Amino acid sequence: MLKSWKEAEATSTKRDNTNLWTTEYLGLDGTDAAAVPQTGTVTIFPYRPSGFVEFDVTDAVQRWKSGVPNNGLVIRATNELDDGRDIRFFSNAEADATKHAYVLVLCSA
Repeated sequence: MLKSWKEAEATSTKRDNTNLWTTEYLGLDGTDAAAVPQTGTVTIFPYRPSGFVEFDVTDAVQRWKSGVPNNGLVIRATNELDDGRDIRFFSNAEADATKHAYVLVLCSA
């Protein structure tokens, strides 16, 4: 994400109570979010316990560590408009906290 936003206030048209996305559902054209995927290969590991999906976001975390603002991640399939290819996750507003997304960062010395 290139712009800050507030999860509790964001809608399809607003990133918070006073600021709009450039286009509905945010501009994936370099205005609200990066126009191109992160560098390197992003792998979705399908053989995880039921309900878990794993993404390697090392490039993003390294950029945040170097001072790039952490406005979050957009997770989307580049072929999400093909039938059966969209990706959906529960938001952290979901009553069942076991379905909330989280980021686990593993560091090596």
